[in-house]
Amino acid sequence: MTEYLPRALYDSYVDRVRLVAGQHDVDLIHLAMGPLLADRPGLAERVADLDPCPVTGEMTDDQVKVALGEHGNVWPQSIYAHVLAADWEHEEKLRRCSASATQDSARTRRRSH
Repeated sequence: MTEYLPRALYDSYVDRVRLVAGQHDVDLIHLAMGPLLADRPGLAERVADLDPCPVTGEMTDDQVKVALGEHGNVWPQSIYAHVLAADWEHEEKLRRCSASATQDSARTRRRSH
């Protein structure tokens, strides 16, 4: 299930989770994330096992955001319009491709008769 959270809520989750991420303690992740973990199997374990940034040695917001997005399908609401636009563009390409294939097929049938 994809979930788009209001920016303030999303940022508060990122801030809370960053503090306990990478400590290999799933219970801490459950406390930090609460109901956001519902229907997201493996997310708590993934966040608990995050490695710190190799440059700074610390857990970063970006690492938490990638885990939330890629493994939990949790995103800030601010990207929703971009997602819709990308979906629309993808659907448009599929429609054009389908229309082109239909036209090619019709031309081929006409040539063979």
